[in-house]
Amino acid sequence: GLGDVYKRQVTTLTGDILGNLTLYAKFVDGDVYTITYELNGGTNGEGNPATYNEFQTITLENATKANHTFDGWYANAEFTGEPVTQLTKTDGNVTLYAKFTEMEKKNVTYVLGDYATLAPDTPMVYYLTVGLTLEDPVVKQHCAFEGWYTNAEFTGDPVTQISADETVDITLYAKVSLVSWTITLTTEKADIAFVDEAKTMAFVDNDTITFNYYEDVELPTLYYSDGTVFDGWYDEYDELVSDWIIGEYNGDLTLTAKTCLLYTSPSPRDYAAS
Repeated sequence: GLGDVYKRQVTTLTGDILGNLTLYAKFVDGDVYTITYELNGGTNGEGNPATYNEFQTITLENATKANHTFDGWYANAEFTGEPVTQLTKTDGNVTLYAKFTEMEKKNVTYVLGDYATLAPDTPMVYYLTVGLTLEDPVVKQHCAFEGWYTNAEFTGDPVTQISADETVDITLYAKVSLVSWTITLTTEKADIAFVDEAKTMAFVDNDTITFNYYEDVELPTLYYSDGTVFDGWYDEYDELVSDWIIGEYNGDLTLTAKTCLLYTSPSPRDYAAS
């Protein structure tokens, strides 16, 4: 009957059909296949699908991996045969293996000195055509990193990166400065104070000594022409400061020399007079 017309697939129209005709498109899902990607440490191309159907032809995108070149997708882990660039229904379910080749690299040697260590995961190589952005080292307390240099004399400008055009092994030198402070020395009897026992070298009041956290500082002993005895250097808290504890300070200091009278034993005449 006429109702059968609506159930049949129409491929051609003939003249025996009278009147207007509405045709309905019917779609059938094709077989769906899976794609498994073995990336070998790389990252897949964003456009690579996880599945495809028998009506599709898939053109594969490249995978990427830092400091490597992509050599193609292969149908086996041994990377034999030709690389796969497209997938069609004849391929079915597939596993694809990304092949990479590491770029040529050169060594980086770091000379750190006594006050710095390399930061964790600091690269020990750089890759040709890529270069390297340098990381600051970890410096000890009360030190400052002033840059990487290509020579031990720290001449020229500091280096922040290795150029992508560089082609040889590189040695870098860390320039580290020690934060320094000032000790100011003073005494009430500066006009009769000397820094040598022979009393030939006068003490200069408010004289200064530069020091850092890691440096031994020798504080002078004062000698007074009136027989006054030097009793040591004292800080602002009236604490006696010795040479060996200067390293415990990390700031400017003002030290004041304290004195005491020289003790002499009473003479027999003094006893008789009493």
